[in-house]
Amino acid sequence: GKSDPLVINTDLYNISTLPADSRTTEHISSSLSSLQKVLSEVIGRTATRIDTSRESVRSGENGFANFIADCLRNFYHADIALINGGCIRGNREYPAQSVLTKGDIWQELPFGNRIVQIRVTGKQILAAIENGLSRREDLKGRFPHVSGLQVNWNPSLPPGKRVLQITVGGQLLQMDHTYQLATTEYLAKGGDGYESLTKGVRMVKEGGGLPLWEYVQQEIIRQSIIFPRVDGRMQTEGK
Repeated sequence: GKSDPLVINTDLYNISTLPADSRTTEHISSSLSSLQKVLSEVIGRTATRIDTSRESVRSGENGFANFIADCLRNFYHADIALINGGCIRGNREYPAQSVLTKGDIWQELPFGNRIVQIRVTGKQILAAIENGLSRREDLKGRFPHVSGLQVNWNPSLPPGKRVLQITVGGQLLQMDHTYQLATTEYLAKGGDGYESLTKGVRMVKEGGGLPLWEYVQQEIIRQSIIFPRVDGRMQTEGK
């Protein structure tokens, strides 16, 4: 026959009214204190002003984003590096000569986005950059920041047709040529509309595959003093 329906009786308790456990409270306090020491550890200094405001990293070339992209290209010895403005989340300003801590970098790059190296064609790169520039007026996080590329583009042209010219190492981008690209796993899997990158062929780099913030933190420690700046790698023409 049919079994009786299962009935579960529950009582709700407001845990805020329960007495605190002294051992648990002490453990939490100790852990938070240790974490704060790690976060406040100084790893370097920026000689130039850094602006990670939402508008700055999602509308045009940005000095700190350039520094991040350069970190990736140099580590992987890639032809090109590409990140999206939306991966930078600090939304703050660091005056010139500011010290930088581990906490600053974790706040700026809070996602566990790992870095991958892929082989892509010039055609795929062009499609990726067009996608990145397509929603600039909406300040979408897909805005591209690059290393190894110089992009000339016109924001007043229709989305998908804004790129005027791309050069790689001073040479015009060749549509059928293969380039090595360092980028985030998120973009390589087609995030933020970067579908053209899903066709890229994965490469393996010994010691690679770390979260984005790891590369940036290591590079700041290595250089001690960094000089993030805009250098004209994203040139706008027209309005």
